[in-house]
Amino acid sequence: MGDDNMDMSNVKIGPDSHDMKLPRDPDGVTIPAVSLTHDEGGYKVYKRRFFGLAQLVLLNVVVSWDWLTFSAVSKTSSEYFDVSEAAINWLSTGFLFAFCVASPAVIWTLNKGGPKPSIVACAALLLVGNWVRYAGTKAKDGIFGVTMFGQVLIGFAQPFVLTAPTRYSDAWFSDRGRTSATAVATLANPLGGALGQLIGPMWATKPSEIPNMVLYVAIISTVACIPSFFIPSLPPTPPSAAFNVTRIPLTQSHCNLFRALEFWLIFFPFGIYVGLFNSISSLLNQILEPHGFSETDAGITGALLIFVGLAAAAICSPVTDNTNTI
Repeated sequence: MGDDNMDMSNVKIGPDSHDMKLPRDPDGVTIPAVSLTHDEGGYKVYKRRFFGLAQLVLLNVVVSWDWLTFSAVSKTSSEYFDVSEAAINWLSTGFLFAFCVASPAVIWTLNKGGPKPSIVACAALLLVGNWVRYAGTKAKDGIFGVTMFGQVLIGFAQPFVLTAPTRYSDAWFSDRGRTSATAVATLANPLGGALGQLIGPMWATKPSEIPNMVLYVAIISTVACIPSFFIPSLPPTPPSAAFNVTRIPLTQSHCNLFRALEFWLIFFPFGIYVGLFNSISSLLNQILEPHGFSETDAGITGALLIFVGLAAAAICSPVTDNTNTI
């Protein structure tokens, strides 16, 4: 059975393709139809897609770095703010709660506006959050509440960029490169956490250096965020037929998802793993400190934990892309 023998006379392609009839091959088997607005020859990928991909990588790096800014130096931070290390833990916990609160808005933004509004929202929240944090640390003896507020703003930012790579690669990359593009942008998030674990203890070796550490992170975040406002929204022409597939309404897609057993089989183990990873990353310094390890030692340990996982993902992603299997 080949494409040359397929009867395509009943296929309707174009803006009104919602009423298309499914083609049948000579053996009478129905072929699933896809609603398209361009001929197969009209699909094209653009080099500018890498600009947006690089921006997603940068944002995912800095937002995760921001998350673990204080966790990597929890003892030094607690001495600077004159609070307990448990209070410092709330800088990480507040960030994660903010992530959950912002998630419904992220779903709506990506569904209605696509990846660029989500990226811009993330950049704006990161800019404000980082400089609010610096204001809180720069004040005399540090104002913990202001720093917490800035951390929460950054927590609002993370889901906007963590979930954007899939939609961005769908809009800009062909079927062949979509999985790798999504993986590169998404895996940049733990890379930022590794950098935060590794570099933070080097920049803040004593309490008085905490404001400078936060300033350096704010400057890096600002440089990474500014290009977000200038990335193109969508390519002039779609990269593949998948981009023009007619999407079902958001509510219906959620209902279908929640009824799928496969979703729950992935959801529970993945959720448990992410929770464990976030907990260990946030508390690693306090776990190792009673055993005689310094903040620098804990930072190196946390970075190694993440880098090993990134190396494994770098190997698996191209294999998945080329074999179309998980």
